[in-house]
This record gives sequence, structure tokens and C-alpha cells, in this order.
Amino acid sequence: MTADTAVEDVATYVNDLYPALDKFEIAGLNDDELRVVGTAVPAIAGALKNLPPRSMYRRLAVVDLLALTGVKVTEPLGNWDCLQLVWTKLIGRATPGSPAAARTETLLAISEEELELPETDRRSRVEYAALDALRTDRLVSPEDLRKAEPAFAHDEVRRFATAVRLVRAPSITETLTASGPKRWSMSAAKLACEGLLAGASDANAELAGLVTQFNALGDMSTGRWRDVPLEAVLEMSDAYNLLRHMLDASSGQSAANLAKLVRLVSLHQRHDGMVDVSRGEPVVRLLVEENDELWDQDDDGFRLVCEWLNSALLARLPAGQSTRQALRGRLLDHWRKHRLPGTENGVSRKTADDTVYSVFDNYSRPHRQPRVLGREITHERYIRLLALLGPDIDDDVSACLSEVAVHAPSRLQPAVDLDWSALGISLHDPTLLLQLTESYYIDSRDDRGGTLWNGIRHHQTRGARALNGPTHGSFWVLMEFCLVADWAPVVNRILNHAANVQCLAEDGSGSVESDYAFTLAIDGTERTYVGDGNVWGWYRGNTGGPYPCVSALQAVERWADRTVAAGTSIETVATALLKGCDNLAMPALVVGAAIRHFGDDPRALDRYLVEPLVWQFEQYRATKEAIGFMRSPDDGITNPDRRAWHLPNLVPSLAFYADDSRRDELRGLGDQLIQNSARFDVEESTMRRWALLFDADNLMTERVQGGVQVSVREPDDIERGLAPVRADLARGDTLLGLQNKYWIPPREQKAGWTPPTAAEIAQDLAQIKELHDNPPMHSGTEPTLALAHVAAEAIRSAVTGHAEALGEQVSFAITSVIGILQQAADDAADDPDARIYESDIGTRRAAAEAIPWLLLPELTDSLTATSVTSDDVAGAANALGPLAATETCLSFARGCDLVWSHLCTGDPCIHLTAYEWALDLARFCEIGEFDEDLQEAVDVPLVGDVMLHIPQVRPHRLDTARLSATIRAVGRAATSSACVARTAHGDLDTLLRAQAKAMTALESSEHIYFADDRGAQTQTAARALLLRSSHTGAADALLLDYITTITPTAHVFSSFLQDLAVVGSETQELADAARTVWPTVFKHALDEVEKNGAVYDQPDAFVGYALGNLLPNHPETTQSMHGEIGLQTFAWVRPEDLAKFIPRWLLHAAGRRACLLELVRFLRQLSIEKQLSEGLDWVGDLCLARTDRQIVSYDPMDEWLVDIKVEADTRGSGNAWLELVDRLVYAGNARLAAYSR
Repeated sequence: MTADTAVEDVATYVNDLYPALDKFEIAGLNDDELRVVGTAVPAIAGALKNLPPRSMYRRLAVVDLLALTGVKVTEPLGNWDCLQLVWTKLIGRATPGSPAAARTETLLAISEEELELPETDRRSRVEYAALDALRTDRLVSPEDLRKAEPAFAHDEVRRFATAVRLVRAPSITETLTASGPKRWSMSAAKLACEGLLAGASDANAELAGLVTQFNALGDMSTGRWRDVPLEAVLEMSDAYNLLRHMLDASSGQSAANLAKLVRLVSLHQRHDGMVDVSRGEPVVRLLVEENDELWDQDDDGFRLVCEWLNSALLARLPAGQSTRQALRGRLLDHWRKHRLPGTENGVSRKTADDTVYSVFDNYSRPHRQPRVLGREITHERYIRLLALLGPDIDDDVSACLSEVAVHAPSRLQPAVDLDWSALGISLHDPTLLLQLTESYYIDSRDDRGGTLWNGIRHHQTRGARALNGPTHGSFWVLMEFCLVADWAPVVNRILNHAANVQCLAEDGSGSVESDYAFTLAIDGTERTYVGDGNVWGWYRGNTGGPYPCVSALQAVERWADRTVAAGTSIETVATALLKGCDNLAMPALVVGAAIRHFGDDPRALDRYLVEPLVWQFEQYRATKEAIGFMRSPDDGITNPDRRAWHLPNLVPSLAFYADDSRRDELRGLGDQLIQNSARFDVEESTMRRWALLFDADNLMTERVQGGVQVSVREPDDIERGLAPVRADLARGDTLLGLQNKYWIPPREQKAGWTPPTAAEIAQDLAQIKELHDNPPMHSGTEPTLALAHVAAEAIRSAVTGHAEALGEQVSFAITSVIGILQQAADDAADDPDARIYESDIGTRRAAAEAIPWLLLPELTDSLTATSVTSDDVAGAANALGPLAATETCLSFARGCDLVWSHLCTGDPCIHLTAYEWALDLARFCEIGEFDEDLQEAVDVPLVGDVMLHIPQVRPHRLDTARLSATIRAVGRAATSSACVARTAHGDLDTLLRAQAKAMTALESSEHIYFADDRGAQTQTAARALLLRSSHTGAADALLLDYITTITPTAHVFSSFLQDLAVVGSETQELADAARTVWPTVFKHALDEVEKNGAVYDQPDAFVGYALGNLLPNHPETTQSMHGEIGLQTFAWVRPEDLAKFIPRWLLHAAGRRACLLELVRFLRQLSIEKQLSEGLDWVGDLCLARTDRQIVSYDPMDEWLVDIKVEADTRGSGNAWLELVDRLVYAGNARLAAYSR
């Protein structure tokens, strides 16, 4: 076992014995552990009081050294004071046979050896007489026969000794320069700077000198060294005075120096996302002093102040904190300066003239009053700072916030809706937070037609954070600092207002629609509650509702769980929560909580079970629980599994386990439920079924595996009425099952899915015929979609040697396919978007794929036996070009693959027929001239030889989407053994050159954003080109010419490269081709990029995508609209073949995030040796080489660096890894800052 700083040394000895080293991070001592140490070693307890999160005293080794001194410490010590105490009382103490000077000289000599100083710079030597005593004191490690020189016992001794060696040197930086400098010595250098500053007669001059020296060292080594003296200052008690003098003395550089301090604190004085309060305060104080209006800009300085204020709140700094008081003074001065006159005692004056009449709307509305509070004092950042003053909020600040609540409540969002701000106000006065919460969230203005207005002001959006949650807004703070009797009415008033707005009558009267007002007696008395099924489900977050209401309810739900867990009954909780409640959202939460905590009191649910509304709305809520991606998470919730309980399942269990007395009570509840039916409109049969659940005599039991199944005996008349519905629902389920079985692509089916056998297909075909002829009434889908897929699969199976798949339904399958396409063509005749979008979700595509199979000889007899003629088949195929979308045409082209693989047959040959159909798909590829009368372009089909006309179409008039299906069919035909292969080879050349030229022209025009917006063009081109290359065994000339044509348009080029990689994973044939051609593609593409430097020097996002896609990371998870990936993908990327191109690629990729993402993905495919030896340099060049376009932080890169750290340390690349991290952190990477300290 060794410290991480010695990993490289240890690795040289154990690498051959153990394949990998494990790394364990030992966290610093927490407060509880420090108290244990203080109790065990009372002498040092004083030094362990009120330590900041990143104090050196949290290191167990430092605590051990301090305890070994034997000195009683009553107060916390500074870092240098600690070193002095340990040095004088432990390291430098005299022992028998070991003089103090000898011990000191020995440790300094070992330090010089560790620093690898030249002999001319060494001033100490090892006194071997002192070694035994130093080893006894655990300062020097035991003797190692493999090493001639002694070594420190651990890092802290090395750090202390090195700091003393540096502080005694004429120049700290000269000594460091002579040593390399060693990166591990940075912490010792910081400690040495503290020592120099602490003992300097003029600390300000000393600091200026250190800053100059370490800046020079940073220029020579890495910029991280420039931070050392400033980090040392932040450790000192007089840090503010030193930094204040430094800024005053820097004249024109004060802003730059302050920005440097802000960066330093932001990066290196954080712990668990919070700023170190003591170390950050000096810089925050300077920011307050240097900026009259700190809140004017949302810059790094403002963010640091807010984060420090947050941390001060978390640390519970008491009132009277000097920096907060200084900020308060600034804020109040600003308020007094900018507050406008116009109110008396906080109330604005209004007259009758303040109302205006609208002749258009025929009603009066208030005239907009002039602002009493200007933007200068209601600005978001200004209000936020007022709230974050926390305990230092005084009466003046409270008055300011209260005035905002009166005159500009919408501006309270930063004070109420941000977690830390709400906490700050509550630490001053929780009742003020109650007032502000109600003022902000309740929007009492009239609805002025806004469709999104719901009477509640919104949460502040914060990046990718959820839109609602139990810790969003001020609600959780209220529940921590206020009594439920105080906050529950506030929450209910917010919910009441939201429910009323949701249920307003449409007559404009402002009253609630009578259908949404319900009478319940759940609190012992009959009351009216407003809402509907959606309001009932607000607390689950999946039935709509204002997000703040959802957040409030989620916070209440967790409060209820904690309160019940503490011993309070659920009835008491319910009584408190229903105080002032006139909405259905809070009762719903109470019912849910009662169900989740059901058990101790079997009667806890009784008051709710007699309300029909509760049954109806709970059933709705429980059903919505199935929508998992929408509902709120259950983190911190008691018994969340009970959310899925339905009352019809719960009540029978109550009756089943009840004794005779309780069963009588339950029967009475059932009777009461029926009596209450007047309160809620429910069908009589439904009400009777609910009531029967309370009667144990209606229950039937059946022993099943794992327990007893309880069911309810239905009344005969209800059972007779339900039987047909249940049968129809079962048929609907069957239809949906068939649809999912064939419509969902194989790759997206559940694990263990296997293709249906021929016998299964025949059975399913017969079943879909029955469902098609007699469709179920209660079904979520139409039979046509399933029919198209089942029929197409039956035909495909029949032509591939399994004629039994058609069973007795040969005619039905073929006529269904033809009929679907004929009906689709008729529907599309009047649809101007027919060639762009399909109106179904795959029906026509499935049928179109089966059309070419009807040419095959295996179906000749079957076709003859039906009413379908060859003209009908040809008509279905010919209608696709003018009337079908690209997706449908592509399905037809894929269906041709089976035709190309067959031998020639028929007159004319099936190959010629299918080929003509494929070419006809492109007949409408020319965009016609614009018709002024029709106000649209009129498309005119190409007449005659399509392949003769396509090259003659002007590029900007060529609709490349209409070429996609033809390219797909011709591309496969060209590489087949079909009789049309030679013709197809030449036609493919013509098609691809025309397509590339047209896409480039269209993309370069001002009228087209992306010529291939649906992704068909480049993917079909990529597939056809890879197929050609698979037959030649090398990159085809056409492929390189295609790249040359499209490279000037980065958008098209990026899509093509991505599709080329994706297509390569579809089959083994294409995977082998992609692996073979990519090195040539990479080199050729770089040649073309250099020729188009004017394009690829631009900071355009698609330039980055294009360059990034040259690194073909395996696209296993790529989902594409036109992909043809089956049950598996085929890995083809061989990254070692491409690594040689990376240095040249980096010249163009530098500073582009898309390229960095792909580089990191690419690196993870390389061996760890390659990642360390070259990958670190590649990443450094990509991120930092261009000063005008640096990338200092990017999550995928940061994660990769963290992931390889252990390997870097183990394999001797730790210094290279740390050098890159230092450069990134110095440039501003906060995520890696912890590794650079």
C-alpha cells in the first residue's frame, strides 16, 4: 500500500506480479471523526475546532504528527504554524544519540534527493546517526534493501521537509526550477510561501515578489504554478489586507488581478460544490468593494458572490458577518437611489381615470399604472442578492422585499423560487418567506387570452433540471422552518387559486364551472372542493397542472412521510393538511398517503372509501401510474409500490381479513357509498360493483401458486352486460399483439424474440383476416397496419421456400397488399404532400415492399388463382413514383433485393421488369417551374428514358429525395448476378454524380437549409458506394469522386460520413468494405478539406460535425429513419489503422467540440498504452492549441481523463496526465480542479 504520488515507483516493482493496481480514495476526516480524535487526544482538540471542509487538519497523517508533538493546542493553527510546531517539537527535537540539527539535516537531505536537485544546489547531507530515531518517530520509512537512500515515511513529512528546504532557499522558484519543477512539490511550495509571508517584515512587498517569480515559473513550466502564491495568501488570516494592497498597487491591472482571484477561488476553493467560506471571503469582499453594482452582469464575479453566500447560509454564519453587511449597504444605497416616488405608505394612488374602456373587447380594463419600482431595483440578480443576505437581512431589506411583493410580485422569483434564496429569507424570518411565497406564486391578474396562463407563476428554468420536484421553490424550506399550521393554509391558497383557474366557466363570469365543484365530507363536514381528474393527479406530476403546484405537493408528501414516521397518525396529518383546502389536489395527496401508510389503523381509509369521487379519480390516477416517463420520481417516498394499488383490489382484502364486527362495518361503508352517489355522477352498475367489494360474502377464493387469489362475484345482470365488451376487448388485444409482433423492427423487440415460423405466420394471417373482416370496437389501432405487415411477411416467407406460410389465405394476402396500395394511391391523389410524408405509420411501406416479390416464380400459380392480374401489380408499382413518399419507395427498393438474387425467368425477365419499376420511381425528380396562378411549383414527370434525362436536369431543379429509392434498388442490382447488373453499374454512376452535384448546389443556395433533411439521400448513396467497394476490394473511384463533390458543403459531407459509418454496421459484407476503404477515405477527405480551407476554417457547427465524423466510432446505438440494421450490428472500425491520420486531422479539428467528442470516443477504442502515449497529446492539442477557440471543459473529455488516471499513474504517465489537467484547470476547467490541487 502506498500513496498515489508513489504509484509510479511501486508499479515498477509489482507490475510483473500483478496485472493491475487498485486505487482507493481515503477521504479526509469528517466532523464526527474529528470529534472522535479530539476526545481520544484531548491535547490537540483545540486545533480541530470549526475546520473548513478542505483543511490540512482533516488529513489523518497531519493529525498523527500533531499528536506526536505532545503539545497541548487550544486554538486552531494556521498551516505554517502547524508546520513550525511539528518541526520544533517533533522533527527537530533532540533525542539520545540524535541531535536536533542532525535530524533536521537528514530530512532536508532526503527532500533534496526527492527533488532531484543538482549536486551544486544541495546543502544538506544525511546524518545516519539520526536515522534510527527518525524511523522510531515514524518520520522516515523503514530501511529498504533495494534502495540505497532513505525515504520519507509519508507524503506529509515530505511536504513539510520540502517546504522548509524551499523557504530556506535564496529563491523558492530557482530551487523549483532546478528540480524540474516536480509537480508534487507544488503543495510544499504553497506552504513555503505561507512561511515567507508570515515572517516577512513587509508582507506586501514579499507577496509582490513571489507573484513575479511564480509567474515566470508558470511561463517556463505550466500556468498552474502562477497560482501558488495567491493560494498561499488565501490560507492566511490577513488574506484580505494582503490582497487589498495588491489590487491597490496594481493600478491598471486591478480588474485583471481580481478576475484571476475569482478564477482561483472558483476552481480551487470548492468542496462538494460549495465555496470554502473562510478562503473565499477575502475575494468576495474585494468584489463587493470594487463593483458599485455587482449585480449588473451575470459574470464569474457575480456567480462567485452568490455561491459564497450560499455556502455561508449552509455554514450557518450568524448575523453580523462583515462581508454580508458591506454587501447589504451597497444594496440599500442602490435601492434608495433608484426607488421612484409615487406611493404613500407603500400603496399606489389610483383614480377613476385609471380605467379605460375597450371598444373592441366591449369591457373595461385597468389602465397600466406607471412603475413604482423601476427595473434597477427589481432586477433578478439584485433581488437574489437581497434574499441571500440571510441572517443579515434587516428591517430595511425586509421592507424592500415586502414592497416588491406589493408592487411587482412577479419580480420575486429570485427570492422565492431559488432554493438558496428561500433558505436565506427563512434564516432571517420564516413568516416573511410565507408572505413572499404567496405573493409570488398566486397570479391574481385577469386572464387576458394567454393560452398558457394558469394563475400560477412558474418555476425558474435551470438547464436540464426537472421542471418540478420536491426541492423546487420555497416549499421545502417552509416545511423545515415553519409550523404546519402556518404553511398548510398558504399552500392550500395557492392550490385553491390554481384549481379555480383550471375550472373557470367559459362564460367569462370568473366563476367555477359547476361540473367541477364537488361535495365531500372527508374532514368530517361536507365541503365543496374544486377540480377534476387532472387536479386530483397533480401530486404525481403526470396529469398536467402548474409546476409549482406539483412541486409543493411533492414537498408536502415527503413532509407527511417524515411526520408519520415520527409517530404522528395519518388522521392528524390529514386534518392539518386539509386546513383551508378547497381544491381536489390536496385531498388526493392525503388519500395517497393514507394508502401508502395503511396498516396500523384499519379504519384510516374509511372516510375516503365512502366517496364515489375518490373511487373514480383514484382509478384514473392509478392508471396514469403506468406512464413512467412522465410521473414524478419516488425518491424518499415511503412504500412507493403502493401507488399502483387500486381501490377495487384493496377493499376486498380489507373484507377478507376482517373479523365479523369489522365486516359489518365494511358492509355499512358500501351502503354509505351508494347513498353518496348523488354527489358524483357514476353509472349505477359501476356503483353497485364498488359497493359489492365491501361485502365478504361476495368474495371467492382460489388457492394458486404462492398464495390465495381473491375474486369478486359479479351480479348476473352486470356480468351479462359486460361479457360482450370483455370479448371485444380481448380481440382488440389480439390485434395489438399481432401489430407489435410484425410492425416493431426485430432490433427493437424484447430480449429473446425470435422470428415467427411459417406455421405461426399462417395462423396469424388467418387471425388477421378474421379481425379485418370484423374489426373489434374497443381497440387502440386499426387492422390495416397489422394486415399489411402480416401479409407481406407471409408472402416473403412463401417466396423464400416456405409456401405453407400463406396457408389457406393466399388470395387474401395478395389482394390485401394490392388493395392497400390502390387505396393509398387514391387517397394520395389529392394530397399535395403525398411525396413528402406518409399519412400512416408503416402500412403502405409494408405493402410496397411485397410488390416486387409478386414477380417471383414461386407465386406465379398463386397469383393466377386470385383475381389480381399482372396489370394490377404493375399499376401498384407505377403509382409509387408520383404518389408515394420516399420511405415507401425505399421499402419497394428493398423488396427488389430478392428479385436480383433470383435467376432470370419470365418474358420479359423479372429483372428487367423490376428494374424498369425502380427507374420509374425517379420519374418525378425534376422540380417544375413556379406557377403564379397556383402559387406552387408544378412537377412534370420525365418522359422517355429516365437515365437519359436525369443528367440534363439543372442541379438546383433536381429533387434528390426522389432519386433515393432508385439509387437503393440500382445499387444492389449493380453488384448482383442479375442480367441488369452491367446496366445498373453505369446507371449508378450517373445517379450518384447527379445527386452529389445537386445536393451541393442546393446546399449552397440561399433557399435550402439542408437538402437531405430526412436522411435518405446520403444513406442510400453510402450504401451503394460501399457495395461497389465490397466488390472491388478497395475504395472505388466513384466513392472518392463523390467525396470530392460534396466536401465544400459541410452539412452534406457530415451526413454522408455518418451514414457511411452506420451503413458499414448493417451486414458483414458492408462491414468488411467499410474497414477496407476508410483509411483511403480519411486521407482523401483531408486532402479535400485542405483544398476547401475557406470553408473548414469557419467556426460552423457542421464543419465540426464533418471533421468529427471522419473518426468512425462504431454506431451501434445509431437510430436512423432509413437504416437497415437487423438483429445485430457488425463492428468494423479498426482504430489502429486510422491513428496515423490524427496529427494531420488535428490541424483542422482544433477547438471544435464535435471533434473532441469523437476523438474521446475514438481513444476509448485504442489500447490504454496508445491512449497515454499519444492520446493525451492529441486531446491537449485539440483543446488548447488554438487560443481563439479553446475547449477547457467538456464532460466526455473530463470523464475520460478521470477514467484513465489510475492507469496513467500505474504505467508511468502520471506526470503527462497531470500536466494536461493542470493546463485545462488553469484555463478554467472546474470539474478537474480537484485533481490539480
